[in-house]
Amino acid sequence: MKIKAAVVDKVNDPFIIKDDVELTDMQNNGLQVKIVASSICHSDERKGDAGFNLPAILGHDSSGIVEKVGNNVHNFEVGDHTIMSFYSCAECDNCLKGIPTQCRKYAASNLFGTRPDGR
Repeated sequence: MKIKAAVVDKVNDPFIIKDDVELTDMQNNGLQVKIVASSICHSDERKGDAGFNLPAILGHDSSGIVEKVGNNVHNFEVGDHTIMSFYSCAECDNCLKGIPTQCRKYAASNLFGTRPDGR
């Protein structure tokens, strides 16, 4: 599926809106959400010192409307409005202490453009 996204190609490059970015197929435990608004914060920097590869699509805080619901998802319906933020594992010591912003798996889960299963 082709989507539109703001892409940074190289360190310190401007964001370029591209409308031909390929999105992988939704999994049975996922949602497809039409993004209505998204923000880019300091943790989505593009200076090259955060340890992720470019090109990249930055921005982890967004809101949208559910368009598709995976077969294994039970708490969402098409048309639901939702907000999204970073992924945290809910298993490491920091997550269990209630500080998911310091999740031990934050970088691996949020900075490399892959799902928790690595795809």
